[in-house]
Parts: sequence; structure tokens; C-alpha cells
Amino acid sequence: MQKKNAAPPLFSLKPIAFSVGCALFTVHGYAWAEESSTETAARQETRTADDGMQEVEFNPSFLSAFPGSQQTLSQYSRGNPLVVGRYPSIISVNDRKLGKREIRIEKVNGKPAVCITSQILTDSGINQEKLSSAELKHLQDPAACVPFSALTQEGRAYYDMSSLTLNFAMPQAMLYTQGRGYVSPELWDGGQTALLFNYNTNYYNAVSHGKSWQSAYAGLNVGLNFESWMFRHTGNLNWRDDSGSNYKSNRTYVQRDINALRSRLTIGRNFTSGELFDSFGYRGAELASVDQMLPDSLRDYAPIVQGTADTNAKVSVRQNGVTLYETVVPPGPFAINDLYPTGYGGDIDVTVQESDGRVKTFSVPFSSVAQLLRAGMTRYSLLAGEVDIQNNSWHPKIAHGTIQHGFNNVFTGYAGGLTTDDYSALLLGGAVNTGVGALALDITGAKTQLNNFSHTGSSTRLTYSKRIAETRSSISLAAYRYSSSGYLDLNNAMSLAEWQHNGGSSTNNSYSWRQRSRFSVTLNQYLQDGYGQFYLTGYNQNYWGRSGNDTQYQLGYSNNWRSLTYSLAVSRQRNATGDNQNQFTLTLTMPLGQVSAHTPYLSMSTGWDSDNKLTNQTSVSGQLGEYNQANYSVGYSHTKDDDAGNLSAGYRTPWTMVTGSYAQGKNYHSSSAGLTGALLLHKGGLVASPYTANTMALVHAPDAAGAQILSYPDIHLDSQGYALVPNLRPYRLNDITLDPKGLSTDVELLSTKEQAVPRDGAVVAVNFMTDVGRSVLIKAQDKHNNPLPFGASVIDQDNNLVGYVGQGGMALVRLKQDNSRLKVMLNNNALCAMSVNLPAAEKNQSRRFENISATCE
Repeated sequence: MQKKNAAPPLFSLKPIAFSVGCALFTVHGYAWAEESSTETAARQETRTADDGMQEVEFNPSFLSAFPGSQQTLSQYSRGNPLVVGRYPSIISVNDRKLGKREIRIEKVNGKPAVCITSQILTDSGINQEKLSSAELKHLQDPAACVPFSALTQEGRAYYDMSSLTLNFAMPQAMLYTQGRGYVSPELWDGGQTALLFNYNTNYYNAVSHGKSWQSAYAGLNVGLNFESWMFRHTGNLNWRDDSGSNYKSNRTYVQRDINALRSRLTIGRNFTSGELFDSFGYRGAELASVDQMLPDSLRDYAPIVQGTADTNAKVSVRQNGVTLYETVVPPGPFAINDLYPTGYGGDIDVTVQESDGRVKTFSVPFSSVAQLLRAGMTRYSLLAGEVDIQNNSWHPKIAHGTIQHGFNNVFTGYAGGLTTDDYSALLLGGAVNTGVGALALDITGAKTQLNNFSHTGSSTRLTYSKRIAETRSSISLAAYRYSSSGYLDLNNAMSLAEWQHNGGSSTNNSYSWRQRSRFSVTLNQYLQDGYGQFYLTGYNQNYWGRSGNDTQYQLGYSNNWRSLTYSLAVSRQRNATGDNQNQFTLTLTMPLGQVSAHTPYLSMSTGWDSDNKLTNQTSVSGQLGEYNQANYSVGYSHTKDDDAGNLSAGYRTPWTMVTGSYAQGKNYHSSSAGLTGALLLHKGGLVASPYTANTMALVHAPDAAGAQILSYPDIHLDSQGYALVPNLRPYRLNDITLDPKGLSTDVELLSTKEQAVPRDGAVVAVNFMTDVGRSVLIKAQDKHNNPLPFGASVIDQDNNLVGYVGQGGMALVRLKQDNSRLKVMLNNNALCAMSVNLPAAEKNQSRRFENISATCE
């Protein structure tokens, strides 16, 4: 079995900056001279070889004088020489990295060459129809080694031994037309068999006016990946001391990608995306296109939930009655920006439970103008199963389908339909891209037949989006919907059906209150430089069968002066019964000292509400630790009725995120504690992480415990050499880099950068090869006490390359045995051999090189 060569070790294939003003560096796999004022002395002659590649002769007097200097440097006359073997390598086309493949280098006509395969050509996007058909057939022979020059003279391939990269320089005519960011589906990695467990837990205890209550919450996201199938389950466990515990399952399904259709098949309990019809829960099977599979240049949201807490408060986020997120926040403004995407439709309902028992609720409009598609692009979904609305006992069968198609750069048409035994709806619409903004208009007709009572009506929806560069204005969303008195959407119809199945009448009940019209808007206005920005969000809606309007809006302004940031927000809520809630908030934030990673920030806010209640809040917050793994916040609030203090902190350990808080006021106090993180069970054992994610990499580097992940410096490889890297981008190239800082000198990372292209939800294995042995610096000389030739190779008794000879005969080698017999070779000719006998390894000596002297006979 042929041994796989890995990345060359130190003093390997790059003789960099030996001395004087001629520095060698590697370009496209070849060593070139960066010429300086002494270049003519350093370079004796440049000549062109038969294959057109320039050969360089170096003046050995600019190195150190030793016998055979010119002969030694001759092996670098055409750049760093290729070494026969197999290498995990990056494939790059016109300086664009595309993925990773194992590259084989063999000798062809006595010279080492990169062996091109059909898979390499496919990964590179090279049109094989434009290559030599006579040579292409040889690619099917696994034993053949076909150099790229034998396939075409259009473009060239060159291999960089220093970075293990196969580079193609190709004219566009030789490449398939793909969008920027294209990654071949053959590189999409479904990952390995693994059991993933994401968790978000917290315990909450409060005492107010002598009355206490306790609650606990655990949000769970469990996944099992096996071959091409991925099982997912999400749910939450809630417990209260006065009502006990209950567990609610949100989703339970299996899915797999269908590459040929750029789609995904999902079977089980899940939710529709809500792109055309409002999102609803189902139990069944759905086949839908996946925009993530498209290149970035050919494709496309959960909103940020913002609010203000008066005390240490528990914030719950729900959509369609399903809890999406729950957390505890300190007093002051808060923002939740890490909600899982739940579709394009359905308002987000937010509940803020204060420590003193008060409960505030508000809604965040959630919709998107997503109807426009690029010319020629199609998006679709097909569903068959049962309606699954939480707390409903009735689950009628349903068929559902949608399609969108971009006919040109201006117009996109779309349509959809759904039907159950008692309900049916049909939607038709179109979207246009105009100079005054993007517009989408559609109409939905629906018929509901329940207990011989029929509802028939229609709903018209208009959406608009525009960014006006000249005035720095952005209307992110403006939408208007009008529904006739007989129109019910699916959720209304199912609620009414549930009511009737439970004995309710067909009229005069809350389920018959149907939305009549609704207008919502999100506007951002950036002023001239230095003058800040305004924003406005809000909606107004009314109902059939009920008088009055529901109105909610928030108007804000923000800016900064030097290091001070300030903002003013005004919000108003009014429901159909006439209840009003008004709030004004002024917030100031500034650093306490010179800005750095650990600079604490002072935040002060003043708020007024509709009861003329004035609240002043002050807090200091910041981060601590080498990698900002700790955070803290200390605050104080004052009202005419109460003074309160609060403290919250979090610490990101290597295994989990720990959070806690405490608050105390005049008649109350509260505390909380929580854990967030992920556990992964795989064939190599159990790995814990403080980060939660759906798509991640399982990094493994044997014997490299303690090495850091460069993009997440607080993540270190555990004692078994494993670590979880979260938040990989599905269907995209993800660079994962290990920092060897702090590793033992007896462990070498043969590569420090790997790439992964995961499917959505995959746990991909990213393996870094390591070389373990005792690092020895040998001062070697021949029997005449002359230093050994510079650049000579050092080979062990198993014919493994273990190092090179540097200047002055110094050779840095890594030996796997204490007693070794080493050969020194130059231009494939054996020069001499030497024996190395190392003393027994001392405890804790691995942080330094061992130094010995040896004579090469």
C-alpha cells in the first residue's frame, strides 16, 4: 500500500530568505526571485528549458561555502520540486477556491506530474467537451496518470506544494457558465452518522409582595443524521410550581436532499414556509425547492425582536401559539436577533414578564416581499398530508402546492392552491420590479363549507418595497390586505371547524372575527452624515364582526456624538376596546475609558409610560477573558415607587454557556440560572460545545489537544483531539483553520487549513493529519568535519522523508524512534548515513527541540 505523503515539514520545499538581498518565494508552485539591487550577483544565469519553463542557476557564494553547493541548488532551478505521493489539496480556478480533493502526483516520462481525473475536471467546472477526446478516455483508467497539458493547451494547471493547492488558469470559454459562489453538488457533504442535542435551559424564581413562583424552561433541538437522512425534533418543556410540567413538540420529521431537483423531501410534523399562503402546521410529506442550494449570486429572514424591560424579566417569543424562544434579560432595552427562521408569514408575539409580576405583550409584524425571482428561476412546493394546528383535535387531510417563476428581469408570476374536505383556496399573483420600487399584487379566493354553512370570499394583498438612494430612505416593507366578509384563511377556517366540532354555533363567536383589512410598514430614513437616522414600524388592522381598530407603532431616532450614542423611541399601542399604552424612552450609551475589547459601557435610559410613571435605569456592562468568554451587567433602576438593583453574568466554558441573574426591589426579588450549548455523540465519543447550531463541523486532529480553531479562538481541541465548529454555511465552501500555537514541538500539523461543504443540517468530519515524533535539531557533518550539503533530504530507515539539511549542516527532523538510522540524499543519490541515539525522553521536555551532533559516514 502506497504511503500518503503529507505537507512537507519545516525546512522542506521552500528555501526562503537564506541570507542577502535575494529572497525566494513560491508563486504557483515555483520558486521565483524577488529581485533587488543584488539580484544579478545572486543569480548567475536564467535560461529557458525545452518545455518553456525558465530555469534559474543560483550563485552559491551568497549562501555558505560547502562542497556541492551548486549541485544542491540545482534541484531548485525550476522551483520547488514536486514530490511523488497523494495529497489532500484545495482546487482553485482563476484564483477562486472551489473545494477539496485528494491529488495524486506520479512520475510521467521521468518527471513528477499532477494526475488529472474526471472528478477533478468536474469539480473545477471545466467543460470536458472542449478537451482532447483521445486523452479523455485515459481518465477512466485509475492506473493512468494524465497531465493537464495532455488534455488541452488552453490554460494551464500548476501545483503549489507549499499550500497544497492545485491551481487552474483557464479562459472563460473553457468553463461551464455558473453563478458566482457556485459549488458543485458532488462536493456537498452529508456528513457522518451522529446524534446532535442542542439545548437552551433556564430556571426562574421570583417573589413579589410575599407571593412566590418558580418556573423552568428547556428548549430542545434533537437531530440524528444517518447516511443521507436527517431526523429532527424540536420542542420545549415548561414547568411551574403551581401547575406542574408539560412538554410540547413543535416539529418531528425526517428529511433528505434531492440534488437533481434542487429540492428537499420532508416527512413528518413540520410547518410550511409561508411564502404565498400563511404558514401552517402539517403532518405528511412535502417536496420543496431549496434556495440555499443556489449560488449566492442567484438567490435569498426572522425579524429582530426589540423591546424594553423594567426589571429582570423573562421574555417569551411565540408564533402561531408555538414558543420559539425564551430568555431572561436585565432591565433596559433588549434585542433578540437569533430566532430560527420560521417562514415568511405570521406575526411574532412577545411576552415580557417582569419580576414584580407585571406582564407586557406586543407583536412584531413579520412578512416579506419575497415574490420576485431572477429571470428563469423557479421556486415550488408540493404537500400532501393532514393539517396539524396546535391544540386542535381535528386534523383534516390537505393537499397544497405553490409555484413562482421569474419570466424576465421585470416580472415574476406565482400561483398556489390548497384544499381540504371543507376548505379550498386558490391564489394568483404577480410581482414587478419598477423604477419606483418592487410591487407584488395577488388575490386569494377561498370557500369554507361547515355544517351546511358556507363562507365564500376573497382577499387582496399589495406589497411594496423600495430603497431611495438619493434621500437615503428605505421602505423595507409596506403591505396592505383587504379581505371580504366571507373570506377565511386556513387557520381561521380550522379554528372555526374546531369550535363547531366541540359543539359551538356557526355564528356569534370569537372564531368568526375575521380580519377585514391590515396595513403595516417599516421605514428607515438615514439623514446627512452626523445627523443620525429615523425609523418607523407599525400596523393598523380591523375585523369583520367587531368594531374598532388595533393599532401599534414605534417611532425612533438614533445618533452619536463622539463616543456617546443616544436614541429616542416613542411607541403606542391601542386595541379595538380602546385601551391605550404609550411609552417614551431616551437611552444614552458610552464607553468608560479608551475603547478596547474589555472596555465597560455605561448605559442610561429614562422612560415615561401612559400612567405618567417615570423610570430611570443605569447599567454598566462589558466582557472579560482572553476570548471575551465572560460577560456581565450591573444595573440600578429608580421610580417614584421603588428602587431596585440587578446583576447578570454569563460565562462560556469549553463545554456549555452558563448564565445567571439576580434582582431585588422594594417588594420583590428574583433570580435565574441557565445553560445553553450542544452535545454531539459520534463514533469517536461525546463532544460538548457552548454553541448551538444546525450545521457544524466535527474537527479531529489526533494528538493535537489544545489547538485552537482560528475563527473561534475559545474553542480548543479536547483531550481526544475533537472540537465542534458551529454555524457553517450550507452548500458553501467553509474554511476551517487550526492555530498550532501552544502545541508540543513533538506534534506537527501537516496542514492547518481544511475546507468543508456541508449540506444543511450535516455534521461534517474535518480531519487534520498530524505527525508525532521527537523533534531533534542535528548538527551534522561528514567524516571530514565539513557541514552536509544545504537542501539535502533526510530519510529514515522506513524511507520516510523526516527533514532537510539547512544552513551550516543543521537539520531539523522528527523521529518516531529513539534509535534511528538516517540517510542523507541529494538529487536522489545517497550521500551518507548516520545513527541517532536519543536519551530517554524527559518529562515535560516536549516544549523544546532536542539538540545533538552526528557524523554522517
